[in-house]
Amino acid sequence: MELFSRSAKDGVDVVLDRKVALSQLDGDTDTLAMLLDLFRADAPNTLESIRKAVKENSAPGLRSAAHKFKGSLSALGAGLAMKAALQLESIGRAGDMTGAPAALTVLEHEIGRLGPELDDFCKELRSSRH
Repeated sequence: MELFSRSAKDGVDVVLDRKVALSQLDGDTDTLAMLLDLFRADAPNTLESIRKAVKENSAPGLRSAAHKFKGSLSALGAGLAMKAALQLESIGRAGDMTGAPAALTVLEHEIGRLGPELDDFCKELRSSRH
């Protein structure tokens, strides 16, 4: 099935593990398509909250925003971006913001890679309904 064409193999991280995303909802493609749309609409705001926390050197703000993003990314099977968000959450939790700008750069890179994957996946989910 095309929807499963880009999944993790042998434990290797991929940008978007479609099997994970589908398994979170027991294969419900309609609900997954809706959740992907919600994520794509909300992600820029969450990413901006993370950027603001880094800029303002706010460890609590970073921890909170990165934690929210980490959960969403994990549910979508976006392992690499999730790991980047986890790193930022850990920085916020520790309270030492020294590594935050570099970790933010990694997250932004992974989100940039994730965007086209999400677009393709949404198209495939919608075309599978017909």
